[in-house]
Amino acid sequence: WKAFRVNGNFLAELPPLEGAEALEEIHAMGNSIVALPSGLHHFARLRWLLIADNCIEALPAALLGLLALESIVAYNNRLTDVPLGLGRKPGLQTLLLERNPLSPNCLMDLLPPPSSLGTLGMDSQQIATWAATPSSGCEREDADIEPLPPNVVSGSCDLGGDLPFYLKLTRVSQLSRSGQETADGQAVGSTATAAAATRPRLLVVAFAASHASGPEWLALLREVVGRRHGDWA
Repeated sequence: WKAFRVNGNFLAELPPLEGAEALEEIHAMGNSIVALPSGLHHFARLRWLLIADNCIEALPAALLGLLALESIVAYNNRLTDVPLGLGRKPGLQTLLLERNPLSPNCLMDLLPPPSSLGTLGMDSQQIATWAATPSSGCEREDADIEPLPPNVVSGSCDLGGDLPFYLKLTRVSQLSRSGQETADGQAVGSTATAAAATRPRLLVVAFAASHASGPEWLALLREVVGRRHGDWA
């Protein structure tokens, strides 16, 4: 095997993968997985680890030793920490961690990321938690805030209400942010208020559905816009 795909199967754990050490991709999004198997260090060829929308509470330190690993997609889990130095792992290009209750210490290790990491996906609440820590340099309103590098892509993930779908709303300015613009959630106090007043009121949506019976997207988007979520609508 080169790819193992079990997306959306209500699994509480991954099945045994003995004898599949040649795997290059694991697709296990949209399950109820709490923990990853202990033998991941055997998968030396693993390039993609797609485990979003689960109940995973920790990522194994063995991921640091997987030299071929390029992408970790782990948004919408229960992670409070990730292995120390994961964002600086050589060869890692994509690390998506939105909608995880990451601790301040974990965020301080992840931010700012090195330029070698292509994309670090965070949500605005995570950025705000990091910005509130004294050593971030963002806690004083009159501080000359050093913007996070453009490889940090920030957006809002908390829509509220009873929507049964995960959506990340990301401003156009965040998708093509220059080195002089702060990330969503980075500014504090009056600086944040001034920044919000100058933002264009745009809603850009990208989505994917993996099930045959997906949501009725137009109705869903009307509901999102109708809630006037911050300055998105």
